[in-house]
Amino acid sequence: MACCQEDLDLVEMASGVKQGVGQLVKDCEVYLGVCVTQVSLYTTTLGSYDILIGMDWLEAHEAVLDCKGKVLHFIDDSEHNQILVGAKRGVLLRFISVLQLKRSIRKGCKLYAVVTMNKKDDAVDVARHPVL
Repeated sequence: MACCQEDLDLVEMASGVKQGVGQLVKDCEVYLGVCVTQVSLYTTTLGSYDILIGMDWLEAHEAVLDCKGKVLHFIDDSEHNQILVGAKRGVLLRFISVLQLKRSIRKGCKLYAVVTMNKKDDAVDVARHPVL
């Protein structure tokens, strides 16, 4: 792997937040579950993700993404067709930030807050919590 600093200073995340990036690390080996591939990655803080694969890699590997089915079809580095299937969740969860919550309240959206507990013994009275 080789490191170098490119001209890229900021990247816009899916949330719209612009975030600084560090060094470019070239030729990283990444295991995708069905094969190993070589990618060049910029270092940055991603939160719950390990890496984000960009459009340059997707285009070079002729990727076709089925978002609803969570399936990625692509050609690996050895020119073989690959299919990567993501884990399906039974319940669709969408987490939002406090900033997004406040913005939605200002717009007049009706929101429901959900409180989860780690212990099965703890009962939660929903009436104790305000409706936003």
